[in-house]
Amino acid sequence: MTSNVWRIAREEFRRNVFRKSFILVLLSLPLMVGLNIGIVMLMNYLEKDTRPIGYVDHAGVMLVNILPPDVYDEPVQFLAFKTEDEAEKALMAEEIQAFYILSPEYLQTREIRLIYVEEPASKATRQFYDLLRVNLLSDVEPEIQVRIADGTEFLTRTPDGRRSFPSSGPTFQSVVPFFVGMALMMMLLMSAGFLLEGMVKERENRTLEVIVTSTSPGQLVTGKVLGILGISFTQLVAWAIFGLAAVWLGSNTFDLTWFQDANLEWEPLLKVAAIGLPNFVMISALLFALGCIMATGQEAQQIGGLSVLISMLPLLAIVKIGNEPNGVLAVILSMVPFFSMMTVALREVFVVVPVWQIILSAGIQTLFAIAAIWLAGRVFRLSLLRYGKRLRFREILTRVEAAKTAGVRS
Repeated sequence: MTSNVWRIAREEFRRNVFRKSFILVLLSLPLMVGLNIGIVMLMNYLEKDTRPIGYVDHAGVMLVNILPPDVYDEPVQFLAFKTEDEAEKALMAEEIQAFYILSPEYLQTREIRLIYVEEPASKATRQFYDLLRVNLLSDVEPEIQVRIADGTEFLTRTPDGRRSFPSSGPTFQSVVPFFVGMALMMMLLMSAGFLLEGMVKERENRTLEVIVTSTSPGQLVTGKVLGILGISFTQLVAWAIFGLAAVWLGSNTFDLTWFQDANLEWEPLLKVAAIGLPNFVMISALLFALGCIMATGQEAQQIGGLSVLISMLPLLAIVKIGNEPNGVLAVILSMVPFFSMMTVALREVFVVVPVWQIILSAGIQTLFAIAAIWLAGRVFRLSLLRYGKRLRFREILTRVEAAKTAGVRS
């Protein structure tokens, strides 16, 4: 019995992994992410302007035009002009990006005008205002000037101190569980295509009827689900290698701040995996049943994609979950099949989900996974008697016993 299950799983794995379409699917996520990063880097490069920023100081507050050292890696050069006409000539000659005009009543009105042909980058604007703050506090110590130019950084911590959120944006470690949840959803969506495509072809060429002569429907369903899990695990390993390479390149080659000192926390990932594995099995078994119910492959793939999208519905409640990660809604969604994996991935961004909730949710998902495999086996039995015709839900409930008496034995 066990040998039949592994034989079916191995054949399902081999038949899909060594196809060109699988290689394209495997590379789709890295290529998509790499393309987006490349586009952003190209846009930043094209928008990069190394020309100075000018200013006309009618208020007499700009005593220095150089920021304190160690504030910016790429400081913008600032040029002082005595008159607005001089600054405008430099702008028209493309010697400067833009120039600021401080009104004579600046200290009372804080009036500043910016003159430009093309709006300068936000980095240049931010540095000018940092320079202005440094000049307004020119009588304080240089160390304080650096702190003022650096700006204020707020750090919000959870009561247990295990999650922190800087005001500058989420850290790499904090969003990893969410990225893992999204990767699992994408794997499930892609695996659903392989499973349903294989089911349709085997139904059309009557291969399933041959297979069932030497194995039971339960073994067939289990073997196919294990095969899909193997395919998904291959995708996960490949994407994990790509992710680690991207983090290494971002930290060491491109010197991106977001990837600096990136430490991988295994606890949130294990929690998502503990719920995701039985959830994955449950949805795969239900997709197998869908492949038996639907009369055409197009119908099966459409409903299969819809079933995976249902699992992503917790994203619609991301604001509610973020504000109340331990609230009633978040806890309930963490237990409900289809919604549990994505909900836990979202909650782990904000808080540490209690272990008892993970154990309870994993137990619920496991029970539903076993029930889904049992249901898929019964649907498959009935589908053998209704070849080429659509099965209805009422028939699935009322004709299981009829399928048994027809001679299809588990």
